[in-house]
Amino acid sequence: VAEWRGVSKRYRGVTAVQDVSLGLEAGEATALVGHNGAGKTTLIKLLLGLVRPSAGSVSIAGADPAGARGSQARRTIGFLPESVAFHGAMRVRRECDDR
Repeated sequence: VAEWRGVSKRYRGVTAVQDVSLGLEAGEATALVGHNGAGKTTLIKLLLGLVRPSAGSVSIAGADPAGARGSQARRTIGFLPESVAFHGAMRVRRECDDR
């Protein structure tokens, strides 16, 4: 279960998300639709624990995604970003079983 409860997020005087409450159950697939600047990306960043809410709370399976158990909680959800970019210092390591 993913849940936003009365969530608001402000950036330097700009309100990106205001008082959003939404719950998603296991197995549900959801799409956020809206114009540019509607707050879609901010809602996802809140869910992934990349930013903290200015007000309200966000949880995945009862845990704060930005908290100490956030990495465990995030493993329970699926997220497909619009584009993927990796840090230039990251390297690929191949592991295989040659039996």
